[in-house]
This record gives sequence, structure tokens and C-alpha cells, in this order.
Amino acid sequence: MLKYIIILVALPMLAFAQKSGAKLVFSHDSADAGDISSGQIAEHVFPFVNQGDDTLRITNVYTS
Repeated sequence: MLKYIIILVALPMLAFAQKSGAKLVFSHDSADAGDISSGQIAEHVFPFVNQGDDTLRITNVYTS
């Protein structure tokens, strides 16, 4: 009987024990620039939002 009571008490706590923090969500994750000639500049914007409950810090960004 005691183990059932413990389970009934623990289950709701587990449901709310999700990890918190920043969560970076992009509206899309790829883009097709088509054919690009040498010397042309291709540019695209990848919109994103922080859907988490903490501050999102973006560091160490590198281009490829």
C-alpha cells in the first residue's frame, strides 16, 4: 500500500521536473541558393526564437 502512495505522489512531480533553460528554435533549417557564379555573394536569413525559459546566449559563431 505504501509503494502505491509513493507512486501517486511521485508521478505529478515527475511531470513538472522538465529541464528548463534556453531553447533555440529555427523557423527553417535549410535554404537553396540555386546556382551562384564565382564572385557573387549569397545571403540568407535564418529567423529563430528562444522558446525556453532562460536567456539565450549565442557565442563562438563561425562562418563556413
